[in-house]
Amino acid sequence: MNDVVRKFNVLFLAVFFLFMLLLLRLTELMLVDGPLYARAAEHISDKRVSVSGSRGWIYDRNGLPLAKNETVFRLTFLDEGLSLEDVVALAAKLEAVLKTLPREKNPVYNNRVDILRALDVGWRYVAKTGDEEKARAAIQRLREGAPFRPEEWELKEAPLSDPRYVPRTIPVDLPPEVVFRLEEEIGEYPGVRIETAARRVYVYGDLAPYVIGYTRPVRSTSSKERYDELLSLGYKPEDPIGEVGVEAAYESVLRGVPGTAIVRSNALTREQTLTVEREPAAADNVVLTIDARFQRTVETILAEEIGRINATIPDQKLDPVKEALAVVVDPWNGDVLAMAKAPGYDLNCWNNLDQPECYKEVERGFFNPLLDGKYPPGSTFKPLTVLFGLQKGLVGPNEKIMSTGAYRIGTTVKHDYKPGGHGPTDGLKAIQESVNTYMYEIGMRLYRRVGGVKPAIEAVRRFAEPFGLGVPTGIDLPGEGTFLPGGGTEVGRIADMMIGQYDFYTPLEIAQYAATLANGGTRMRLHVVRSINEPVENSKGPGPVRYPIEGEVLNRVDVDPRWIAYVREGMRRVTQPGGTAAAAFAGAPVPVALKTGTAQRVQVTVPGTNRVRYKYDTLAIGFAPADRPEIAFAVIVPGVFSLSGNTAAPIARRIVDAYFGAEPPAPLEPVTKAAGRDRAKR
Repeated sequence: MNDVVRKFNVLFLAVFFLFMLLLLRLTELMLVDGPLYARAAEHISDKRVSVSGSRGWIYDRNGLPLAKNETVFRLTFLDEGLSLEDVVALAAKLEAVLKTLPREKNPVYNNRVDILRALDVGWRYVAKTGDEEKARAAIQRLREGAPFRPEEWELKEAPLSDPRYVPRTIPVDLPPEVVFRLEEEIGEYPGVRIETAARRVYVYGDLAPYVIGYTRPVRSTSSKERYDELLSLGYKPEDPIGEVGVEAAYESVLRGVPGTAIVRSNALTREQTLTVEREPAAADNVVLTIDARFQRTVETILAEEIGRINATIPDQKLDPVKEALAVVVDPWNGDVLAMAKAPGYDLNCWNNLDQPECYKEVERGFFNPLLDGKYPPGSTFKPLTVLFGLQKGLVGPNEKIMSTGAYRIGTTVKHDYKPGGHGPTDGLKAIQESVNTYMYEIGMRLYRRVGGVKPAIEAVRRFAEPFGLGVPTGIDLPGEGTFLPGGGTEVGRIADMMIGQYDFYTPLEIAQYAATLANGGTRMRLHVVRSINEPVENSKGPGPVRYPIEGEVLNRVDVDPRWIAYVREGMRRVTQPGGTAAAAFAGAPVPVALKTGTAQRVQVTVPGTNRVRYKYDTLAIGFAPADRPEIAFAVIVPGVFSLSGNTAAPIARRIVDAYFGAEPPAPLEPVTKAAGRDRAKR
């Protein structure tokens, strides 16, 4: 009995002791910590954040998807008040998981240095070496799989990129097996969640990069002011935003309609919850005027012809042609059917920007020579010169001007390309055979009429503008440039202008000029978007048209229609026997109106030799069929040594053949990112 009483007393004392401890703790909470928790409760805050909507897709004119979204699994992190030690440990644990991912799914965040940077908690690893280049090399070694060595790195405080209540994203592509593993162990990764995200995918890799453009995460913007502005507009740091091309021009259309969510946080404990307030909505889709199959064929033709030029022209192997450009439009409504430059670049490379090879590749996308490149039109300007001479009464349609091969202007003698000249020449022959001296005579007659170099040049410029030369085309893409005026006031500069070797124009301006001639004198605004469509199940098509983008007349030229018909006939004769492009267009599937051009550009020393030679830009403009045009085009090949033949005319011929079915289309197949990069480098 005494033993039972003793055990009861011990139990009673233990319970009493525990009760007293609980009472003391309760007293402490009420009297000591009570005011602190009361203040914390008063500082519970609600923050309204944006929830991203699905970005619209981009399709070609036939409904083929060109830019779409793919669902990927990514990691997000929301700071729950972790200590520095906890965050460092979390970065190391994530490194162990993410290091197992294939390089193409995670080219950057496979090491704790980059992971800690992405977590953005106010601390970062910094290489102990003071040399910036060595520091970049150290982080690159980690990304390539080298082990983390603590002695090479130190922790330093760093400013937060975003407020703590904004979730951070680690932009990796988690395969399902890793997702399952992390979900089972998610409690071991404080603050980390697995979320689905949309990644922008360009279905055909390097197809039409100078039209489609690309997106980049908001966090990648180079300007802090721009970054803050985008956040104020409801963007999140990881949201895509159009950088160039259609992606940028139609950002307001393609951006998903954002929803909102409420983040509730406690000022003391930082415990946070997120509640969706308004669901996001999908964006509209964009349908281009571009025909993807024709675009790919034009790109392939350009690439193949660059190879042919470099293989067959002497000295070109030592200093090769580096690019070729082409624009093909519908002259009746301004639709751009193809807009190509070779080489291009792989748009999917933007998903792997931290790989050095991608940085080098996408540098080609920073400047769009189709929009803002400046090229002399050369002899493609001559139809306008003849048209100007006829309209202003400087020459008559049947008047013959003797071409002897040389033309003296003051103390300077200018030449035709044909020794001995072309003999008696009217306007039709002048266009067909590209007779310089005929154009010089028009220029000198103008000079004598207006009494000066400057007023003569300005008169020609005013005449050229309604055709699209020297003014913006109005295309619906950002970054369009316009002409670069020539310089010099000597009288010979008028002669240079008459043969297209004075002012410089963009490829789009030259294409619009060709289209205006093709349709008889109406300048149409060029555009690359055909319609805005409602979002539906995108894999089945772009959805119903919300509103179409119609052709827009910018102006009609104030020129006698007889003279336009006259010039068009001269251009048709260029592809006939005796014309400068007769050989290139022999047996063409339809009659073609054309004008070739060769403009002397720069004098260079051929690498590895002591020979000094001129490089030329070769051009071809035209339309087909000649009597009722369906297409108008401009082709430019910069940096050619040879004057023996126009290298742009064969390209124009192949483009015409491709459009009218005489050349088989190039294969159009979805490509992997790696395949797209390989092709872009060729």
